Amino acid sequence: MDLFFKAVAQQSSHRAKRILPDLESYVPLRRDTSGCKPCFALIEYAAGIDLPIEVVEHPTICALEEATNDLVTWSNVGNEFILIPANAALTGILLLGPIFL
Repeated sequence: MDLFFKAVAQQSSHRAKRILPDLESYVPLRRDTSGCKPCFALIEYAAGIDLPIEVVEHPTICALEEATNDLVTWSNVGNEFILIPANAALTGILLLGPIFL
């Protein structure tokens, strides 16, 4: 959860300072602000499952989590593009919608 809040704070700081991050720094930040990572942990907790660390850190599980996160993250970027007003670039939001639509 700490990573999520740090990423959201960083994103808010970018907006406040009107910083438009480059793609290389935006992608990991966007993955961390999507809310998927905290949800993965909360689902495990809510289901009463205590996965062994070997499972949580297994490369296949990590790849599945990242693929799921990317699907949700980039789907939302497209929605943001559609819903954000034309002058939104001035607020420091990186509009990647046209790339993915």
